[in-house]
Amino acid sequence: VLNEWESVFMTDVKMTGEVLQRHVCKPVCHKYGHKECRFLFPHEIVDASYFESETNAVVLLCRDATVNYYNPYILISYRHNHDLKCILSGRAAKGAMCYISDYITKMDLKFYQMLSLL
Repeated sequence: VLNEWESVFMTDVKMTGEVLQRHVCKPVCHKYGHKECRFLFPHEIVDASYFESETNAVVLLCRDATVNYYNPYILISYRHNHDLKCILSGRAAKGAMCYISDYITKMDLKFYQMLSLL
């Protein structure tokens, strides 16, 4: 039974991942005058994950240069695209902090929507 579940799960991951995780460049990728994809696609192919001590970064396994880094359990549970990245410190951590704080402080919410959050 476990082998059957794993087979069904992996088939679902492959089908869902192909639809939700594959990046295809669109005009938004070249917004603000970027000549190359601003989301850094295609990724560099990496045979195995490793730690790079010079930059204090974890470099993740990458078998397909046009697929976001993802977690199969998150993908199947929530059925949405996501991009995983290990951020330990430095410029990437500062960039993530700015992105998250900008995102959560957007005032796109209507007043009644903000009240419902309280």
